[in-house]
Amino acid sequence: MLKTKWLDADDKNVFLHRFDNKTILKRKINGKLYSFVVHLNVGRGTMKRKPDHLSCLKPPFDHNKFNFNKIKREEVLFKIKNTENNIDAIIAINSSPIEFCSSLLIPFPHLCLPQVLTKSSLHLALSIMALSRSRWLRMGYNSAGAAASVNHLHWHLYYLESHLMLEDIEINKNMIHDWPLKAFAFELTNFADKDDIVDKAFRVIDICLEKLIHH
Repeated sequence: MLKTKWLDADDKNVFLHRFDNKTILKRKINGKLYSFVVHLNVGRGTMKRKPDHLSCLKPPFDHNKFNFNKIKREEVLFKIKNTENNIDAIIAINSSPIEFCSSLLIPFPHLCLPQVLTKSSLHLALSIMALSRSRWLRMGYNSAGAAASVNHLHWHLYYLESHLMLEDIEINKNMIHDWPLKAFAFELTNFADKDDIVDKAFRVIDICLEKLIHH
């Protein structure tokens, strides 16, 4: 469904620039210790909407600045609603795509939440990942001060058909050590354990928010 809607938006020239998954330059760089996937995305570098400079980790929402309640109707791919679980979200195109099917998950857009991670949005992100049968679907979140350019709560999702080193890197007591940056990792192997994983992740996230650590 995501691919169909996204490609339809691409055919209608809704994006600020095209992303041709077949012609964009991609390369896998293999080093002695690490390997990385890189690609040259000229359009995103030259035609992206001017981003806000977000250096503060918890900036207040500013209705006068760009937010996802101001996007065009044709940028919205579909809505997600579940009254039983009080879920209300939209999935919209990323007008300056990062990768194939580059889109934005925007939880509770009408609440005008700033770009600060919440438990409910993490629950929703995990639920969406669990719905997909594709191993190539990726989701990511970056806070203000960690390259987020819009102060309106959102997640990125896209398809990246490359095996990443992080997918099978060794994890020891929820820590990744053999990586250029130290990081925490929480693995969800049974969807029934989702609440427990979210609680564990937020022990780290709450510390990041308290100590003003961008993430």
